[in-house]
Amino acid sequence: MRRDLAELDIATAYGHCKGLCHYAPVVHIDSQCLAEATIPDLLARLGRNGCD
Repeated sequence: MRRDLAELDIATAYGHCKGLCHYAPVVHIDSQCLAEATIPDLLARLGRNGCD
């Protein structure tokens, strides 16, 4: 997923689990958490369609 996000020019950083491993992959955007994240879910949350 990290490489796919880099190809979409989305910066990523590894973080601590915070007890959410069973919801992996987990994406934190500002103070919100997106559990069982997929690329389409993340792009929707960011308001992007993946083609820009």
